[in-house]
Amino acid sequence: MRQLKNFQLDTNRDKLYPNVACYQMDLGNAVQQAIDAGLVEGEMKELPSWAKFVAHPVKAKGFFTNILQSIFQGKGNLDELNVELQTEECPDRRVAMMFMPDNTRKDKLSIIANIAQQALPNFEVIELSGNTTTQKKAQKKVKEIMELNPNKSILILAAKMAQRSFSIGQIDELYLAYDRGENGATIQKMSRALTPDNENKVGRIFSLSFDANRDDKFDALLVQTALNQVKRNPNTTDIRAELARILRTVDIFNCTEDGAIPVVVDTFVEQALSRKSISRVMGKIADIDSLPDNVVNALANGDINYLKNERIEATQSGKTKDITKKKGGSKNEKPVTDRTREQIRQMITTIIENSDIIIQGTGTQNIREALQMIQDWGETEIIESEFGVSFDIVKYVFDVQIIKQEWVNLLYKV
Repeated sequence: MRQLKNFQLDTNRDKLYPNVACYQMDLGNAVQQAIDAGLVEGEMKELPSWAKFVAHPVKAKGFFTNILQSIFQGKGNLDELNVELQTEECPDRRVAMMFMPDNTRKDKLSIIANIAQQALPNFEVIELSGNTTTQKKAQKKVKEIMELNPNKSILILAAKMAQRSFSIGQIDELYLAYDRGENGATIQKMSRALTPDNENKVGRIFSLSFDANRDDKFDALLVQTALNQVKRNPNTTDIRAELARILRTVDIFNCTEDGAIPVVVDTFVEQALSRKSISRVMGKIADIDSLPDNVVNALANGDINYLKNERIEATQSGKTKDITKKKGGSKNEKPVTDRTREQIRQMITTIIENSDIIIQGTGTQNIREALQMIQDWGETEIIESEFGVSFDIVKYVFDVQIIKQEWVNLLYKV
């Protein structure tokens, strides 16, 4: 290997990489406070979610105002949302970015931006949507507004836009205001707070959750990193060891009324396992785009009829196909929707989460051998009743390695 003789490693550049701190914020008290004050109407009152908020932001204007003023101004007696209390810092100028759900319509995002501007008159609220700019011009737009307001705090609101190719070094607060999301998109959004700026920068990422017990946005980042490490060293480590190692290098806090409390490594690992975050991440990263067309509906609907009379072969390595395109289908066939893709991932996750039944019932960890044993015993109905899907579907996803044997090994070591 050739060595570069005329270039030297610039350690000063390494120093500019920001440290990362992750904060789990529970919106439960804020929701209840808004409900008690009569500030929330309709479905948002019965079962609050970010998706319901962005569908009808005016109906929950009081709730959102309460959230913003608690976070950025310390109002409302909600200390668990007071960022200055949680971080123990009071900067003269704050530059923050908040991502709403991806499916937020641009007209709704404009309403949300107006609500935010009214709630935070000392901030300059910047809306990034098709109403105000383009993906290509978004970064330039924000920089120009920041230059025009050098002493004013900034809040950037976005949904689909500015997830990538958007680098503003001054952003050091990033808020994830959505209930669920794809791993890759969430990690991209988190990266908006990690653009280098100065040696002292800390990129702080806040997950705003209505149900902190099920919120797995940080889990997705950490588990994905751990899985990558296990893949590189399958014989020397496991998911628990890698999660523990990663957690020692990343600060994660639970926000409480007394301030931010660091998450204990062992506690986080056990909680991630108990809330099935690891299996959900695996379901999200499963290669469903390599599925042949004849099994897409079988997985989406749990219908064995789609698999009958078809010769199922393992997908060739390296070949993938977009399942939204029905090759050779009739003109009346509809493309696979995002909802169908989500159903497929949910079924894959369900199978992963119940794989211990197969292992424990057969006494072997080789999942394909175990399924063959169950088939030979004539006990396939047990699997179907436990999983809620046909035995053929369960066997298929393991045969073609949509669900990998090593994933099962990570979750259910014996």
